[in-house]
Amino acid sequence: MKKKILLLGLVFVLVMGLAACSSKPQDKVVATVNGEDIKKSAFDETLNNYKKSYEAQPNVDEKYWETESQGKKMIDILKENVLDEMIYETILNQQAKKNNIDVNSKEFQDELKSHIDSVKSAFGGDEKFKEYLDSQKVSEEFYTSLMRVQLLQYKLWEKTTADVKVTDEEVRQYFNQHQADYKTQPDTVTAAHILITDKAKAEEVLKKAKAGEDFAALAKQYSEDEATKDNGGSLGEFTYYEQPTEISIAAFALQPGEISSLIKANDGYHIIKVSDKKVYPVKPFDEVKAEIKDLVLSNKRDEKFSQLIEDWKTSADIKKYPENM
Repeated sequence: MKKKILLLGLVFVLVMGLAACSSKPQDKVVATVNGEDIKKSAFDETLNNYKKSYEAQPNVDEKYWETESQGKKMIDILKENVLDEMIYETILNQQAKKNNIDVNSKEFQDELKSHIDSVKSAFGGDEKFKEYLDSQKVSEEFYTSLMRVQLLQYKLWEKTTADVKVTDEEVRQYFNQHQADYKTQPDTVTAAHILITDKAKAEEVLKKAKAGEDFAALAKQYSEDEATKDNGGSLGEFTYYEQPTEISIAAFALQPGEISSLIKANDGYHIIKVSDKKVYPVKPFDEVKAEIKDLVLSNKRDEKFSQLIEDWKTSADIKKYPENM
């Protein structure tokens, strides 16, 4: 009897040993968010998806990931960013449960499908959409997961900021501060410019222009903007948003016939002369009130939601295990 028990015990040990040898390696944890694990297998899959999509861009190949930026390899920067995205998605999922948003519900899934179908339609159908995804090295499954996060974020925005209100005073204040955006048509200026990279030389040319020398002739002689110098530096007629910010700020502050001081920009120093200016009336407040109310309300909801996200991140118990990545 004792021999039989020992034999059975030996068989049991051997069976358990073989079972242990044949079992899969334990799935490591790369982070926890409020006690919820983010597993390495899920992290590796997401990392690989992002990595492939980056490699669809010019000059990005396997060697790129070994290059460094600010003392870190690009692959390590990508890993950190991917983990942060997964942590953020986990926080959103947790908040969705707290706010009774069921991401597995038919309603949510139908809305997600509807969004994706709209995108496919915009591309000209399933085949064209698939061709685009293939060109970006993005699978439809991965694309769907990204859209799922966007929809979830919108649903949370919708639910958690529904109590935000806008007063008539806030609408009026916004209108008063942004009247230039509510003209019957956009104001325009007609202007010419001279671009010079050397500051000292630009100052000399500015003196000549201010002294009354022909601006077009100065542009032809001194401007380094090859696209406009031969036509006297003419920029033509333009609205505020049709030129770089530095140019527009200076040009719209001038009256016809006036010349600016030196305007420093990324490409050098500009001298601007305005030859014409058209200023249009502002639309009546009542005509744009509803539009402005919607805009101010959306902005206030965005501000609240951004703060909520920061609060969720700050209050979350997040633990990272980079050694497992």
